[in-house]
Amino acid sequence: MTAQRGHRPRLQLKVAVVDSGINAEHSHVGNVAGGVSFVSEDYKDFIGHGTAVAAAICSHEPRVELYAVKIFDRSFATQIESVVKALEWCADNGMDVVNVSLATAKNEHARLLEQPSRRVNILTAPLEFMGLPAYPGSFEWCFGVTSDPGCPRDEYRSSPAGRFLASPLPREIPGVEVTHNFSGSSFAVANFTGLICRLIYDRDSRTNLVLRSLLS
Repeated sequence: MTAQRGHRPRLQLKVAVVDSGINAEHSHVGNVAGGVSFVSEDYKDFIGHGTAVAAAICSHEPRVELYAVKIFDRSFATQIESVVKALEWCADNGMDVVNVSLATAKNEHARLLEQPSRRVNILTAPLEFMGLPAYPGSFEWCFGVTSDPGCPRDEYRSSPAGRFLASPLPREIPGVEVTHNFSGSSFAVANFTGLICRLIYDRDSRTNLVLRSLLS
């Protein structure tokens, strides 16, 4: 099908949430187009974390096409091999943006994550773990994000060194105190991912270097 002259085709933006899965029926989650699990039979979320991350992304940019890439099942523990397979799946299936709720400071893990993370177009992840450089977020080709409680949810901050900061708070839930909801570096990454997706739609560009220049 050919687009009519003078009308641009709708931008399709495939966003992978590498986390505990996504519950597609949740009211805060948008279009879940599919997914995969490397730790269970399907990508159903038993923890709620991945669903909350997906909701945070959609709160900034609801037009994204979500894909659940499950590496956590009943706890926040996983094997590095599952993470490697998750990133390889994202690259092989043409994910435009990959949100990773994982940080490891181990050098042996960094070596395993280097090549698959290079294959991903735009990868967001925590920059630090307990004050140490974290991977894959610390790789120069990734968008490493640091939690900044003073940053509003709808904004991000950047430094000349290419460091990005975002709010650690997820989207608000009426009647639920902020302290009773998820929070932390995973949601700083999710908020930043949502803002990147909004920028991609606004500027119609999903090139890593171009986005990095615009964000900085």
